[in-house]
Amino acid sequence: MKSQTSLLVCLLLACSSARADSWALTPEVKDTAFTFGDTRIVLHYDSTQNDQYPEHAVRIYLKDELVGQHHGIGFQKVFASPDNSYFLGLSNRGLVNPAYVVFDRHGGIHKTQPHDPKKVHYFEASKSLIRKWCDVDEPAPTFCVADGKLEDVRIRAFDGSRISLWVPDDLYLRSFLLEELLKAHAKPKEICYVSFGTEPGGKKDDLRPWDPPERFLERFRRRAFQVKPASAYPKPEGNRPFPPKNPETGIPDGIYTVEILAWLDENRAKVRTGTSRDGLGPKGESFVAERSGRKWHRVHGQPEASTVKSNP
Repeated sequence: MKSQTSLLVCLLLACSSARADSWALTPEVKDTAFTFGDTRIVLHYDSTQNDQYPEHAVRIYLKDELVGQHHGIGFQKVFASPDNSYFLGLSNRGLVNPAYVVFDRHGGIHKTQPHDPKKVHYFEASKSLIRKWCDVDEPAPTFCVADGKLEDVRIRAFDGSRISLWVPDDLYLRSFLLEELLKAHAKPKEICYVSFGTEPGGKKDDLRPWDPPERFLERFRRRAFQVKPASAYPKPEGNRPFPPKNPETGIPDGIYTVEILAWLDENRAKVRTGTSRDGLGPKGESFVAERSGRKWHRVHGQPEASTVKSNP
């Protein structure tokens, strides 16, 4: 870890101007090892051949046996799932590609996303060096596994919001789903509390609302209603009636939930939407959404009587 920090310091010191993106790296070869249980991950770095764009490679060892080797893969930090079955490498630096990579203990790559402003939302970026999109130090990754299959990885973005890595444009689908809900249920002057479902909390079996990123909520500003993250929903207080009524509407404000349960392919997903005004879990429906061109529409749906639950 110390050698990894030194590498980043060298990159920063080598830049005469981060904004102007002028730099030269010290020619060197380094191997940095990370150990998670019986898995050892070795990050290879070589700037001897090119002092501006170094070579990167990652080697994965399981019980000291080389099970995977991938060139062109680097990262600033790497994180493991609780059982050390899956790993996530992250980078906020343009010289360290990709932006993220997800791989397993057997050496297989599950997902990789090169740095690309069309695919990755950058909160701060320069021409080549700076690519700030995630909280690279404390991303708090959630590895979502169902029936032994990795279905998603969620992390903390640079602005502190939680995002999904599995489908970069999932916000477009959620926007379509929320538009439908708001058109059907939102009242003028209502405060609409929006949730993407739930996320594991700090304690075992504890769940908390999965709040949308602020940039997602911005799409729904300047409407006849307000939008806020679900975590801002009022908490019960003493003997006061709960949930409280909105004095402008005369009824409690609603919780609006838009969940993506599973991606069937890049253009189809099983989703669930729901609303609630009683402070409890929302009731709604599940259906398949499909994309044609840039627009989403529903394929079919069926009402659900049960409370909406997450699929973390």
